[in-house]
Amino acid sequence: MSSPNPLKTVPARLPVTDYAGLQVSPLDWFLLSRIDGATHLHALAQITGQSDDQVVAACRRLESAGLIQLELSPSAQQAAIPAPDGAWPASGSRSAFSAEDRIPTRPGTKSRTSSGNHRAESEPRSSKGSTGRQAIEPPPVMRPALRSESDPLSGAAVPTHWPVRFEAFMFDPIEMATGTALTDRQKQVVLFYHYHLRKVTYYDLFQIGQTADRDETKRAYFRLSKGFHPDRWFRKDTGVFGAKIEEVFVWLNRAYSVLSSPRRRQGYDLLLGKGYIGEWQLEEAGQRREPTEQEQSKRSLDVHLARARRAESESDWRGASEHYARAVETAPRGDLQLKFLTALIRTDAPATRVRAEFERAASLGASQIDLLGLRAEFETRQGDSEGATETYRELLQLDPTHAIARNALDRTRSRPLF
Repeated sequence: MSSPNPLKTVPARLPVTDYAGLQVSPLDWFLLSRIDGATHLHALAQITGQSDDQVVAACRRLESAGLIQLELSPSAQQAAIPAPDGAWPASGSRSAFSAEDRIPTRPGTKSRTSSGNHRAESEPRSSKGSTGRQAIEPPPVMRPALRSESDPLSGAAVPTHWPVRFEAFMFDPIEMATGTALTDRQKQVVLFYHYHLRKVTYYDLFQIGQTADRDETKRAYFRLSKGFHPDRWFRKDTGVFGAKIEEVFVWLNRAYSVLSSPRRRQGYDLLLGKGYIGEWQLEEAGQRREPTEQEQSKRSLDVHLARARRAESESDWRGASEHYARAVETAPRGDLQLKFLTALIRTDAPATRVRAEFERAASLGASQIDLLGLRAEFETRQGDSEGATETYRELLQLDPTHAIARNALDRTRSRPLF
């Protein structure tokens, strides 16, 4: 009897309704969405674009989180992994298919083979040999969609040397849920190419060398453009992938127009020698310009005001006064001078300097009412109660409804004479 193949195990989702607090990565969530209680691990690897080892590890994490049920015996965990081309191991190997390898089911129910077909437990698919003995037919060979040559979007040209490997790419489950016209593998390839457009050279995009001739470049272009041509998806539900497909197609045409022209290709090779990967970088650099003096002043003013407000919130009046002073230097305005004066007074600065700043605030057009209120506060801090009282009276003449001035005068009247 052959050992069970772990990759034929069919994980089953558990009835979980509360997902709060679960630490599950987006890639594992995507795998969970493809677990239907009928698909085995190797098929899940093909569907999600991951390796068999990655799917097994992810299922272990989902099992630990209590989201699925997965049972692998210790001996099954060490069984052989399918060959690199995606086919199952040949008959006679440790994990070859046999009658005992069928996925077990409860007694009295239909048995589900790894190919997904339902057959009665007593009626296995079979063929009689010369001896008349029945033998279980092996399931059809399952090859990864990445090697499909008939559909470019299924991944025939997905490279292995780009900055992020296809197997490690994090596909957004929200994006993957849109676009019913595309298969999951096609969506993955679109996202993978779209992400790398500005991260690889035109040669890497076509998977050709810099010495490739014109015919090789043309073949590479048509192999890709056939899958990404927008007309192929015309009036189909592509979700968020429609715009991405069109952008990739435009990028392919831009790359081909460069590499198919000897003159432009020579210039492109010079760009590569200077550390660029596309002429689009030069186009973007040409759009950048130095900010004007007015823009620089506004940026500096915003920075100083933000830092001054932060210092105020922390009662750091010295820091606030310094930043308000710089703000006034950048933009001499009465309202900013008043903020600077407020912070300066609360640092207990010398009276001569404060009075000089009052004069400057008046020259910058600061509000007379605000100036009087601030002057009364300064005189109070200096212990000049008579001067503060006179200032509050002057303030009430300008604004009879000024609550601070009225309350201050009421407190002065209520004080005993001795």
